[in-house]
Amino acid sequence: MRNSDIGTVSGRMPRLFARIGVSFGLAGLFLWLLATRLAEVDPAAVGLALGGVHWLQWGLALVATGVSFWAVGRYDAVMHRYLETGVFPATARRAGICAIAVSQMLGVGVVTGTVVRLRMLPGQSSAMAARLTVAVALSFLAGSAVVTSAVLLALPDAPFRWVAAGVLLLASLGMTATLIWPNLTRGWPGFFTQARFIGLAAVDTLAAALALYCLLPGELGLSLAALLPAFLIARVRGWCLARRGGSARSR
Repeated sequence: MRNSDIGTVSGRMPRLFARIGVSFGLAGLFLWLLATRLAEVDPAAVGLALGGVHWLQWGLALVATGVSFWAVGRYDAVMHRYLETGVFPATARRAGICAIAVSQMLGVGVVTGTVVRLRMLPGQSSAMAARLTVAVALSFLAGSAVVTSAVLLALPDAPFRWVAAGVLLLASLGMTATLIWPNLTRGWPGFFTQARFIGLAAVDTLAAALALYCLLPGELGLSLAALLPAFLIARVRGWCLARRGGSARSR
């Protein structure tokens, strides 16, 4: 081996060790976060509950979960297209699915989501990964607020109907403004981008609610119409807590 090759290898060693150290540090952080989420889980109770679920329920829940993840991945694809990052849609979808899955399991979504996107999007800066994480989270919350409000108004016995009407009114005015005054709303997602996020939020949240409904014990006698408003409100609140590192008990 020539001296120049030895010098090149020795010059790379500090960076290699630094990357290994960061990887182990992040792995330790993620394991600690996961342990805090599982600390209050009773394995025996979980096993008993899982044993009472019929295989057909599992199958329907898995299909609904797959549909939800299909929509989840497209949040990132739409945001990459809006931000013109140049990332292929398939790559963006994979990164989005992994980032959202990890952040929802561990919490501290801005940090965990940024780390996963940074790892799965070669060539993207940490600033862009963080920007994507925040933008996707805010877009999901906005879209979910519209979907939740529409459901609350559609169901006759749902709560918070006046709040839902106000949210839909504000959303309608905001989307209309991007069509009428595009120059004044520059820097904000356009009408069709917002419509895509609302559509994806509808598919994601409704499929997730259906997955939960499929796994509920039949003796509860709970209808999907009764579950849906509570699930949607709780999910939006859970996302807000996850962005702030809320506890598993709070969610």
